Amino acid sequence: MERKGPEISEENDVLTLGEAAAILRVHPVTLRKRAVAWGVPHRRLGAEWRFSRKVLTAWIQNAGSAE
Repeated sequence: MERKGPEISEENDVLTLGEAAAILRVHPVTLRKRAVAWGVPHRRLGAEWRFSRKVLTAWIQNAGSAE
């Protein structure tokens, strides 16, 4: 049985850690541990992590062009 990730609404520009991890196809714990090292743009609100869909998409595109 395939495990499903969080539902990601295309309308919401602010993503949770789990939603951003699903887009990047990594485990949320991996994203949390590596976000700074990878240079993934994010904001911390206390213990909560938030990502902008637009900024994350631009980061993915720019990271791919650097290779």
